Amino acid sequence: MVLALAMQYHTDGHFIKGSMDPKMDAGISFLQEIQGVTIITNSENTIAAIQGQSETKITP
Repeated sequence: MVLALAMQYHTDGHFIKGSMDPKMDAGISFLQEIQGVTIITNSENTIAAIQGQSETKITP
């Protein structure tokens, strides 16, 4: 998803507090500072995420 949509979903409370919310908050902050790509996944899916198969990706 693009940064603007991620920010809107975050503002609207679409992410569960204590679960996805802090991850999205960190991902949004990272993207605002670095202007790169944020990938959110778990350790079991790291390789699949790098390959673009299993992740939440935020782009500028």
